Amino acid sequence: MKRFLSVLTRRKLLLVSAVVAVCFVIAISVAAIYGLRSTENPPPDIESANQARLESGQPVSLLAGRVPTDILGRKASFKVLDHWYGQQRKPSDALFLGKRLSSGGYEVSVGRGGIEVDTLNLPLARSVRRLESAPGIRVHNVSTVRLGGLSGRRYSFSLKRNHYVMFPNGIGFGWPEDDVILLGMGGQTILIRKNEMAPSDQARREAERVIQSFQFDS
Repeated sequence: MKRFLSVLTRRKLLLVSAVVAVCFVIAISVAAIYGLRSTENPPPDIESANQARLESGQPVSLLAGRVPTDILGRKASFKVLDHWYGQQRKPSDALFLGKRLSSGGYEVSVGRGGIEVDTLNLPLARSVRRLESAPGIRVHNVSTVRLGGLSGRRYSFSLKRNHYVMFPNGIGFGWPEDDVILLGMGGQTILIRKNEMAPSDQARREAERVIQSFQFDS
């Protein structure tokens, strides 16, 4: 009888252990799925915090997740990973995004893999002509794009030394090489510039992910 009870007790312990193990596996799976979803769709408080930081006008460290902003009077947003900085002095002003700050921390450095978003008071067709007719320009590649609900063109080009592309409002750039997207928004243009002088392929890929995450409200 004692031996029978002993066997019964061992079976109960094995059954309890099996149930506990199954529950543990389920808990880990749920946590992993929830964590993945949380990364892809950050909670609203992260967006609000990022918006408040960006609206300060100062160079700020952004939380990993989506960042709401205002471009040409239209609500827009983009998504950053860890360790990205942002700066936009006021809505519709130039937006600077990068992985580092300039010496002294007075502004976000868009060099070596950063992104600059400017607004041009020109329709898309005129912006395209201004770029393509710039003295000393050599266009390596041009393609039509649709980004965040807007259509336009993307250019990879280089300029000869001492040659520049100049747009209204003092917006311009020169030698050596640039990756530029022009998007039409009504009678104006959004210019997204990715600095190609990134320190690594990973930095370029990360910057591209930020660019591709842009959304513009209709």
